[in-house]
Amino acid sequence: MSEAMSEAPLSFTIDNPARIAVDLPQTTVNMAERTKSINVGNAESVTAVEAEGRTRVVVNLSQQV
Repeated sequence: MSEAMSEAPLSFTIDNPARIAVDLPQTTVNMAERTKSINVGNAESVTAVEAEGRTRVVVNLSQQV
């Protein structure tokens, strides 16, 4: 991030499929691919999408932790 956030991010989890989501207000995505495979521990991939002046980052998990 290029500067401090003016609002705190919101986060939530989803059980099925297992995911962790974080909403970052007033941000944009500058990525060639919106999903990146990471395969670290239970984390399989991470996806970032932009809509309505915010970015949602979702960590896709192999199981709920």
